[in-house]
Amino acid sequence: MTFYCHSNELEGVTALLDIASRMAVRLVDEQRAALEQTAEILARARRTHNRVYMAGAATPALRAFLSDAGFLAHALPNVVTTLPNEAGPSDVLLAFAPGSGLDSLIAEARVRALTTVGLCSEAAELGDTDVSIAVPGVDDDSVLSAYCFVMSVMARGAEARSTAADAA
Repeated sequence: MTFYCHSNELEGVTALLDIASRMAVRLVDEQRAALEQTAEILARARRTHNRVYMAGAATPALRAFLSDAGFLAHALPNVVTTLPNEAGPSDVLLAFAPGSGLDSLIAEARVRALTTVGLCSEAAELGDTDVSIAVPGVDDDSVLSAYCFVMSVMARGAEARSTAADAA
């Protein structure tokens, strides 16, 4: 990119470029931190054999990142428009925006998590039982907003399954 300016404007342009440069560095750092956090959640789900459901469309770059993070391509199911009945409270829903029905799908996941964990009347605890992370995806044409929604804390899901097994 080339800037043309008068000598008396040079200081202002330099200051603007400096600000833009610092903002770009900060954005890259935020992307890296978000992607690393997503990789950690996915790796934990893989270790505990939890399922991962996808909604929306991931860019090739984001798919490559997920693969590098320890999820092979075949471990990522096809795009879903509704959660399968077998989805449990500790499964992971990866929802990539923009996508039709994304809000209702995430809402369904939240309700399913509350129901499965037995917290229907404890909606106030929702913040303790799920994690929502905004993940900027890398794309040549645009920045893909991705939301990684963990339906429940892994330990809470395991506890719910254990309690249900004991009751049976």
